[in-house]
Amino acid sequence: MTYAERRIEKCPFHEEKPPCAKCPIHCYQPRIREQVRQVMRYSGPRMILQHPWFALRHWLDGFKKAPPRPQKGSGTARQAAPSP
Repeated sequence: MTYAERRIEKCPFHEEKPPCAKCPIHCYQPRIREQVRQVMRYSGPRMILQHPWFALRHWLDGFKKAPPRPQKGSGTARQAAPSP
C-alpha cells in the first residue's frame, strides 16, 4: 500500500490520472505491474457482486482517453514578474 501511495503522489497526471492500463507512463515496476494484473483478474469478477457501483465506475473509467503526457517541468516553474 505504501508503494502504491508513493507512486500516485509522484504521478504527473495527479487528479486526471487515467486507469493504469491506459496510462502512457508506467509508474510501477514490471514485477509489481504483473502482481496488479493478477489481483485484478481475481478481484474484478468479485467486485461486481460485492460493490456493483464501484465496479460500474471502474468499468466506465476504462473508456476515458488518457490525457496527453505532461511536459517536464510544466506547472512547477514560476513565471517571471513583468518588468515595469
